[in-house]
Formats: sequence, C-alpha cells, structure tokens
Amino acid sequence: MFVRSSNGGATWTNSTVDSSIYLHGIWGRSPNELYLVGFKGDHGVILHSSDGGSSWSQQSTQKKILWGVWGNEQRVYASSPTHAVYSTSDGQSWLQQSQTVGGVRMWGSGPNDVYALNNDGLAHSDDQGTSWQTVVLPVANLNLFDIWGSGARDV
Repeated sequence: MFVRSSNGGATWTNSTVDSSIYLHGIWGRSPNELYLVGFKGDHGVILHSSDGGSSWSQQSTQKKILWGVWGNEQRVYASSPTHAVYSTSDGQSWLQQSQTVGGVRMWGSGPNDVYALNNDGLAHSDDQGTSWQTVVLPVANLNLFDIWGSGARDV
C-alpha cells in the first residue's frame, strides 16, 4: 500500500499498488515523479508514477529483491544487498552496474556523489556509479540499515 498527503498530513489518500508487492523503498524526483522498489515472490520490482502516486506502472522486474532507490537529475538507482541497477531514461530501461556493488540503501548529494550501504559496509562513487570505493568507517561490525545526508560533506 502507498499513502500520500498533499496538505501537510491533515488528510491521506490511498494509492492502488498490487498488494502482492512488498515495498521497501521510495524516492521522488519531484512531487509527481515517484519510484517504488520492493519484491514480488523472489523477484525485485520497480514501480513508477508520473502523477504523484495516483497510478503506478511496473517498469522492471529484477532477479534480486530490491531494497533501495535513489536518484538525481541524470540517473535513478535501484539496489539489492548484492547488486545495483540504474536508469538514465527515466526508468524506461535499466542497466546493471558495471562494477559489482549493492546496497540495502542508497543516497547521494548529486550525480558524482553517490553512496551504497550494504551488509559489508559503505561504498562511494564520484563518477556516476562507474566505479566504487570502500569507505572505511571508524567502527567495525555496525548493523546499519539506512543512509542520509544534507550535502556532500554531511553524510
């Protein structure tokens, strides 16, 4: 189920999403352009709305369960713990990342500042996801589940 408020939470509207899809992530490029990721059975699902969540179209089915979605003005990423796919065509087609990287969650401040958080730690790309470097965190064996920041130097 997907619910949305357009008046600061005073009222909420249900949006019809296939109830057999388990949703894990949401990201919006604008109030109207939204992406949902999750899974149905043992396949990942990517849904897209161009009308603020009133209707949804299934864009892709992936071999892996999807947990995270994030994008910028040039790309949208969807990720599982073991791999990531991306679209440069507003979700019309999805490509496998050339370097193996996965993330339970993804976040970035722009096209050249993207992070992927997974069970093995944190990875960072400064070239639109072409290559990824491991980020060394000050504490080992953290069970992190999400990532967020307010800018390139605040993650």
